[in-house]
Amino acid sequence: MTRVIGIVILLQVVLACLAISVSGHELDEFTQATLISISPKEVRLYVNLTPGVEVAEQFIQRVDRNKNGEILREEGAEYADSFLRDLSVSLDGQDLEIRVAEFQIPDPAELRTGWGMAQIELATPLFTLSPGEHRLIFENRHSFNGSVYIVNAARPELETIEILEQIRSEEQTQSEICFAYHPPPSEDAYWGAIVALGLLFIFGLMVIRFRWHRRISRSSFIA
Repeated sequence: MTRVIGIVILLQVVLACLAISVSGHELDEFTQATLISISPKEVRLYVNLTPGVEVAEQFIQRVDRNKNGEILREEGAEYADSFLRDLSVSLDGQDLEIRVAEFQIPDPAELRTGWGMAQIELATPLFTLSPGEHRLIFENRHSFNGSVYIVNAARPELETIEILEQIRSEEQTQSEICFAYHPPPSEDAYWGAIVALGLLFIFGLMVIRFRWHRRISRSSFIA
């Protein structure tokens, strides 16, 4: 299911980048498009890196470390890790650990056409999100000649997440996403029932104890 959702979100990013291309993708630009998906358990970043024709060779040289004209899996992983180190994500003032979940880098021939798109999927470890409003801050410090940054919050897959506001810097290297988490009613009802049963159990013990002491008191008086 996670893979299916990821594919859907990646398609959204692809369509957004295609729209940019159709409207006039600059040959000397390096487009960094990031889509941020927020759920009650984790945050995922879907990044598309598209080098224009005039900067494609620079990108290839940056990834192809052994200069053999091919991009090996190990070289792609090394670049994805270096890209990760240039990002930061915080939730309510606390830095989140992010890791590379998946990546895919086209071969040099495709990149040289200006349509080749490197894709990197990043994710945070699972966490428990408390009910109420939250603030997520994303920063992209990955510099490249002619970089153009695009960042946006993905439409939440669950109705429990509500995007309230997005604030971006002028160059879109920074983004602040204000959102709210509304737990499902069934979850509230479950915990409410647990608390009620606990209180009922304690009350029952108190009644039994009271009656027991009362019986002992009566027995002592009769004796």
